Formats: sequence, structure tokens, C-alpha cells
Amino acid sequence: MSSYKRKIIFILFFISNLISICWAGFFYPFSEYKLGLILYKNGKFKEAGFFWTKKAQEFLQGSSNPDSFKKAALAEVLATISFEKARDATAYTTWSSAIKHFLEGQTTWKEERKKIKQILDRIRSEIKVATVGGELITLTDDEIAGLDLEDSLIFTDYKGPKPGLQFKSPSEKREKRIETRISYFPRPLNMLKEKSTPLSAYSSKQIRVTTSPSIFTFHSIAQKPEATIPQTVSETPLTEEQVEAAITAWQYFINNYHASTGLVNATNSCIYSTIWDIGSTIAGFVAAQKIGIIGMDEFREKITTLLRTLSSIDLYNNELPNRVYNTTNGKMVDLKMRLSYKGSGWSAIDIGRLLIWLRITENWYQELRDLVHKVVNRWKFNRVCFNEELHGTMFKQKESFYQEGRLGYEQYAAYGFKLWGKDVSKSLDFQEITWIDIYGVKIPIDKRGKAFLTSEPFILAKMELKGLDKRFEQIIEKIYEVQKRRWQYTGKLTAVSEDCINESPWFIYNCIFYDNKKWICVDHSGREVNRFRNISTKAAFAWYAIFLDEYSKKLYSSVITLKNKKYGFYSGIFEDGRINMSYNINTNAIILETILYLKRNRVPFISILQN
Repeated sequence: MSSYKRKIIFILFFISNLISICWAGFFYPFSEYKLGLILYKNGKFKEAGFFWTKKAQEFLQGSSNPDSFKKAALAEVLATISFEKARDATAYTTWSSAIKHFLEGQTTWKEERKKIKQILDRIRSEIKVATVGGELITLTDDEIAGLDLEDSLIFTDYKGPKPGLQFKSPSEKREKRIETRISYFPRPLNMLKEKSTPLSAYSSKQIRVTTSPSIFTFHSIAQKPEATIPQTVSETPLTEEQVEAAITAWQYFINNYHASTGLVNATNSCIYSTIWDIGSTIAGFVAAQKIGIIGMDEFREKITTLLRTLSSIDLYNNELPNRVYNTTNGKMVDLKMRLSYKGSGWSAIDIGRLLIWLRITENWYQELRDLVHKVVNRWKFNRVCFNEELHGTMFKQKESFYQEGRLGYEQYAAYGFKLWGKDVSKSLDFQEITWIDIYGVKIPIDKRGKAFLTSEPFILAKMELKGLDKRFEQIIEKIYEVQKRRWQYTGKLTAVSEDCINESPWFIYNCIFYDNKKWICVDHSGREVNRFRNISTKAAFAWYAIFLDEYSKKLYSSVITLKNKKYGFYSGIFEDGRINMSYNINTNAIILETILYLKRNRVPFISILQN
């Protein structure tokens, strides 16, 4: 073959290869996966899997364009193959995450593996032609690594892990399981299926509107913001154990922070956040700065980025923050976590928590006042505070509008609105409660349906808001006392709360009382899942800080070791002894709040001026 003909063939194959790459729309940076391949070739399959899951997180850190999702998804495919090779059930989690990220990259694994296979086949053909012709050919690092990956893993033929894989040991599962799902709503939904009712006819505590929201006229609600008392705090030195706990909890924020938005993932490696979680993000930032884990410069950078994101994100119906946002780009998502221009509605309970922390931030950092007000001044409160009580919306094919909140959550969130001058007096009137006896303690319960009676809103109200008022403070004491009594009667340490878990149904409420049943664990729909009854890490920390009695010290001792210094605190321990292996923002944020509360000598973050 003449030199001229060989050059022509080489050029044709080069052009063909280039066209193939362009047609694929994207060429994977295979060289970045290379270290995992070295581990894989040396028989370290689990280590390779962990490397590739970490690589997926890195791809998603800096960008959320389709190519980033594709690169992350391919890393998760490689991780899945490795975990399956190790007979490790983590393969199911990484495979689920890979499929999701391909969809977020506007493609599927079936389409991508076909494109990759064609590209790699063309490179092989080019090598073959050059070899036959006696020509030298220069391959890029990505081309070499891609061929090596395919020869070792045959990943372009992979269609998912086989059933029957098991975790090798409890400790392995506890340390290495990654979380990639957020198919729940962390707040009570309380939706009723009623017929549409004329606006003038509303008198019930539970309503549903399917008419267009445009019938409402938006205007500011002229209420005087709740007065707060300036505080001079005599701080208490923290113990070495408390400082270490705060540093560990902050590690969750380090691992799940997105510098582009200032947002932090709700659960480990899952790039979504509810508005409640964004309130917890601010709480974590503030607590870390006040405790001294981060300096003022780092705090300002993080909080300023977050506040600017909140001041520019799309709002549901141009009214209020959407239920959930993508943490990498601040975009609204729908109920299936897909990017959406419409969104999925708002949660009044979530917004209430965010409002509390925006007010705390303004009080403690006056230089941030304008940014905080820029966030809140965009919001339209007429519908969420309609009829002097809290309302939420849910958008599927049409919008549902309903009263939101039950005893505990309702009052806590309502104070967030009250701090900003909104009239939510009916959400603070305690007109919907009755009393029952549990272990000799008179406990208030909500007479309305879907009432999750758990620790969460009570511990937050005590640390952040001085217990709201005298009546609510008495309820807080009873909520704690009945959990202590259960331990005294049964020998089971009890600190119940809402919590993420690292398997379906992914989010649970451990309740003192729910649907006429005591000490029940349910998912957000109210379905019993009692195998997940647990001691909540954040509740145990908080009850300890609030009461500092012998029982709360036992709670604290039972959870202080539930941590990984690289990833943060686990959510809790199930009553059968299993660890709740979820890493999530609310557990670690509330631990940071708790330690700040202790440092402040148990002075609440806002003291409300009582009339």
C-alpha cells in the first residue's frame, strides 16, 4: 500500500471517528476513571466501587449540565459492576443512582452504552488499519483508558446487577452505604380529597381549592413584626467531646456543599433540598461560625452565596419557594425530582422554619439584613396565611390548596411567619387539641387527621424560640416526660422524631401517638413501619441539652458514638440494635444547633418579647 493511500485511509478513519464523537454529543473523560480501574484489576472491587462513587460526586459538584450528569452516571455504572463483582448489595443503590443521573442528563444507559461502544469500536478499527499499514498512531489518554476499561469490565454490555446480593458485614454497610433517593416529603401533607368549595364558604380547618390561584389579589399584609429581645449571653466553655461532635457534624456540610449555590444536599450525595432543609442549612452555617468551627470569612462567603441564591430562585406560581430545589443549580423540581418550570407547590411548615432562621441571621449579623430582606420581600403571603392559619399547595396535574400543620409543627412554623409580621393567630390558638393519658402523663394530641406527634418541633421551638409561650413550654415538658416514662416502664430508651433512613420508605416518623395508636412508626403516608422504631440521634442530643437530667444523659451517651468522622453523625439506632445509617442534613444541623445552645448557656436563639 502506497504512503498516499495509507494517509487517505488514516484521514478517513480520523474523520469517521470525529463524526462518531460529535454524533454522540459527548466523549467521556475515561482517564479520570483510571485509578478505580487499577484497584479493580488488583482485585479490590469494593475499593474501586467506592472510588467511582466518589468520582461521581466530584462530577456533580461543579456543574449540573447534561454532560456532568452523564459523567457521574457512568462512574456509578462502573461502581455498580465493581460492587456486584464483590457480591455487595451497594450495587443496587449505585445502579439506581446511575439510571437517575442518565435521565437528568437527558439520555438513558441504553443509548449511552451504544454510543460509547461505537466510539471504542472505531478506535479499535483505526488502530487495526494503522497496524496493517505499518503506521504509527497516537491515542489520547482518554482513548487508551476507555479501551482498557472496556477490556477489563466489558461495561458497554452491562444491563444492571443481578438479584440476591448481600452486604458483607453490618460495619461495612454502616460505613459505606450511599444515599441517592429523595422520594418523600419531610413534612406532613394532610391533603383531603374534597370537592371544590367557593372561597367565601371556607370555615373548615381542612380545605381544597382547584380554581386558579389568580383569583387572589396579592398585597403585603400589614402586621407588626414580632418584637425580639436583644440578648447578652454569658457563654459556657464546651467540653472536648462536644467540640469533636460539632466538628463531626460539620463534616456532613463539607461533603455535601455546593459552592455554586450555597446549598447543601438534604441527604448524603443526593442533590436535592427541601425548604425545611435550607432552613437547616442556614442553622448549620450560623452554628458552625458561632461555635468557632469556621471563620467569619468562610461563613460570609457561604451565607452570602446561599442568600443570593434564595433571592433569585424561581418561585412556585411566582408566590413562594417551591417544595424542593436542585442543590447544584438552584432549579425547581417536580414531585418526581425532575427539573420543572412549574414546580410542585409549597409547604407552609417548611417555609416557617426558613423564616425563623432568616430572622435569626438578620438579628445576629446586621450586615446581612438587606440580603435577608431581599429574599423575603419577593414572597407573597396572602394564600399561605389565608384565614389566619397556615396553608400549603400541591401541584400535580392541578393544584390542591389545603390547611397545613398539626400540633407541634403548626405552632413552630407559625411563629416563623409571626416573626415577620404575618397574622397566623388561628395556627397558634390550640383549639384543635384534646388530652390523653400515657403512662400517667397527660399528653395533648391533635384531633385532626395525619397528626404526627413527635419531638422535632418541640426541641426546635425550645432552643430557637424560648418555647414560644408558657403553654407551649408546658407541652414541651410533657413530650419529654412521656418518653422518659416509657423508658421507666419498658426499659427502652426513647427519643422519637422524624428521620431519614437509608432504605425504603426513606423517611419515617417515630410518633408518641398517631391515628389512635401509641409509640408507632409510620412513613409520610401514615403506613405502619414499626421495624424502624429508633432512638433519634438529633432528638437525643437536643433533649440532653434542654434538660441535662439523668435520663437525657443516658440518651446522649447512647448516640454520641454514632458517627463517622469523615461523613457526620448517623440518624440513630433502631430499637433492635441496628444502626440507622442515613447521613442527612437535619441530623447534623440540629446537633450543631444543640452544641451552640449549650455554648450559649442554654439561652435560646431568639427571645420573644411577651406582651
